[in-house]
Amino acid sequence: MSVLAKRKPQANDKTPGVKARGLDPYAVLGVSREADDEQIKRAFRFKAKECHPDLGGDADKFEALRLCYDTLIDPVKRAEFDRTGEIKKQEPDNTLPDAYNRIGAVFQTVLAELKARSAIPEQCDLIRLMRLKFEEETRKRGEQRAELKTHIPLWESFRGRFSTKKGRNYLGDLVASSITQMGQSLKDLDRWDRADKMALTLMNDYDFRFDQPRAAQAFTFVEQVTGFNTGTRW
Repeated sequence: MSVLAKRKPQANDKTPGVKARGLDPYAVLGVSREADDEQIKRAFRFKAKECHPDLGGDADKFEALRLCYDTLIDPVKRAEFDRTGEIKKQEPDNTLPDAYNRIGAVFQTVLAELKARSAIPEQCDLIRLMRLKFEEETRKRGEQRAELKTHIPLWESFRGRFSTKKGRNYLGDLVASSITQMGQSLKDLDRWDRADKMALTLMNDYDFRFDQPRAAQAFTFVEQVTGFNTGTRW
């Protein structure tokens, strides 16, 4: 967790403990496959009265009911279940804690860069420098994303082309593994883009009161427009 913010766990952060595999949302809610949204909502309200924990019901059954309701009320999730017969559980949203972690990491990076320049942190606009660092890293991720999107089709063209007369197909495994890793890298880039976007939004509430350099030190300072004032603070 970031040194700048320690977030207490929230009730909605909990990952449902119920297993999605094997659940039939139509059977759980007691509706037909042709049920419309209003029928699904009505069935959920009725079933919720039976198993809601606040009404003496079973927490796991209510989680299963909620998961089934969320699946059928969402057209995309419902179509996915109808096609595959499996409920795709929603991953927990870690964007907020990721954003706090990114703020802490970028803050420490900026301080390290200031130290390398022999700059005085108290005489620099740290919020502006952090924003510049976020923008720089977003650009770098954009370049990485473009490179991955170039490589993935090339590796996809190799899929299924390697065979071996005996033993394990290491080259085939290498291709499949590389494609999987590149796909995961794309997801990671998207994750940190979302985190940085939220981090910048959170930073809108912050200001940093930085000191003006003393006249006696003026000859040792770079103009403030660069974001850095060099001195002998470190």
